[in-house]
Amino acid sequence: MRVEHEDVFTLVLRENDELAGLREELAAAKEAAASAEVAKGRFLAVVSHELRTPLNAIIGFSDMLLHEMFGTFKDPRQKEYVGLVKESGQHLLAVVTSILDVSRIEAGAYATEPEPFRFVEAVEMCQSMMRLQAEAKNIDLQAQIAPDAGEINADRRAVQQILINLVSNAIKFTPDGGDVVVGAKRIGSRLHFWIRDTGIGIAEEDFANLGKPFMQIQNDYTRRFEGTGLGLSLVKGLV
Repeated sequence: MRVEHEDVFTLVLRENDELAGLREELAAAKEAAASAEVAKGRFLAVVSHELRTPLNAIIGFSDMLLHEMFGTFKDPRQKEYVGLVKESGQHLLAVVTSILDVSRIEAGAYATEPEPFRFVEAVEMCQSMMRLQAEAKNIDLQAQIAPDAGEINADRRAVQQILINLVSNAIKFTPDGGDVVVGAKRIGSRLHFWIRDTGIGIAEEDFANLGKPFMQIQNDYTRRFEGTGLGLSLVKGLV
């Protein structure tokens, strides 16, 4: 219409009832998801505490028994069985820790504390922890760290966990008598590191599933081994 020789327009906006309903449903779904995430975090924290406490006791006391602190074993099988109790406890504790770490990463609650340290120190720690696992399969665990690798600024615990998970995975799927190599070198301002092994490798069609929680690649060789499928998922999350 025209008012005093000027054109005046009236714009009327009407929200579609269906669209408004969808918006309300979306908002409610987001709120429910957030509440579920908080509940999951609390649940995992409680379960983690309740499982870790007895597991640490099982591992600690079985270790004391293995060292015959309360007397010698009368039957060799007793020591063998106590050793199995300790190994099983350590395995379950590692699973609980991995589940909790993956949950923290997904929730964005995994705290990192970057600090400068020499990368070779993390590799040496990894070698020390993985040596027995490698020796059990007669696997040659090597480190090929270039002299210029130097220092990196990162969370030391996270870097060590990444190395341990990758090396453990490589040893696990490398046949007896094989090789596992941890290598690193500088490329510009970045440090490039890798894990190379003489294992079975990964088919190209399985690449898309790498790093998914509880996802394991299945073939005739990998079916021989048990696992949670959390190792590479934790690596991906930490990276």
